[in-house]
Amino acid sequence: MNAVKFFVAMLFCSTFALQAELTVEQKKELGKNLLHCAQYGECEQVKKFLDAGADINFKGDEYKETALHWAALKGKVAMVKLLVERGADVNLQN
Repeated sequence: MNAVKFFVAMLFCSTFALQAELTVEQKKELGKNLLHCAQYGECEQVKKFLDAGADINFKGDEYKETALHWAALKGKVAMVKLLVERGADVNLQN
C-alpha cells in the first residue's frame, strides 16, 4: 500500500472512530477498504478498520467476496488467521 493510500485509510478510520453511529455509506466504504487491505495482507490496517466498525463479513459488490475469501485466494495466511480469530464466518459463500 503506498503512503498516500495508507494516510487516507488512517484518516478515514480516525474520522469513523469519533462517531457513535456509522451511516450506510460509511459502512460500505469501510467494507471496501477492508476487502482491499485483506487481499494485500495489510493486517494492521485491517485491525484498524475492524476496530472502527467495519463488518468483518462485508461482501463486495461484484463477486460477493469477503475479506476472508480474498485473503485465502491470495494466500495471505496471517490475514486468514487474523480474520478467523476476529470472528469471520468461514461458511459464507460468494
